[in-house]
Amino acid sequence: MHTEIEAVVFDFGGVLTWSPPDQHTERLQRLCGLDRETFDRRYMRKRGEYDRGAIDTREYWSRVVDSKAPPPGSEVVRSLLEADIVAWTRLNQAVLNWAQALQGEGLSTGILSNMPWDMLEAIYEKCTWIERFPARIFSCEVGMIKPEPGIYRACSDALGLVESKILFLDDRPENIEGALRAGMRAVRFRDLGDALGRIAAGGWLAPRLTDIQEYR
Repeated sequence: MHTEIEAVVFDFGGVLTWSPPDQHTERLQRLCGLDRETFDRRYMRKRGEYDRGAIDTREYWSRVVDSKAPPPGSEVVRSLLEADIVAWTRLNQAVLNWAQALQGEGLSTGILSNMPWDMLEAIYEKCTWIERFPARIFSCEVGMIKPEPGIYRACSDALGLVESKILFLDDRPENIEGALRAGMRAVRFRDLGDALGRIAAGGWLAPRLTDIQEYR
């Protein structure tokens, strides 16, 4: 292999799994009783403390619905959590195939993801394939979220590597910028073919590991 990259780290939602489809987002929106614009704004704006593990699922959805309104009942909260889990756990099999090929070539792999406690618990039960990734950094467990600098350091520490030897894939530009500031190589993920093309152009992995036809 003609590169100094020794590990590839993946975001979970939007990379290893597909981003939520519109119908799932619409279901969450209806359960919250909000119009789409308001839902989209609150869902992301309130997510940081939830992903950090500072608030629980009930508090998060109460803030999304309306911090001044009565909190949603337990059945509604359960439905929201279940729908959210379904939305974020649709496996992108091609990416997992590629990750397994990397592992087979002796590269380290990891997951670096913003993730709240209840969803993480469900993911460990539902997505047993994550155990194939030796380094797993989830925001709720470390009390930090991307793109905060500390969470990238936690990742490099878990891998036992300096940041310059790590390649990170994430679908959100602010998280890519955070990784670059931390000293990692990073590619914004749109789809696997595009990512492999960018990696090949950078000369970061051997050509046999950047052929999209091998992983479809």
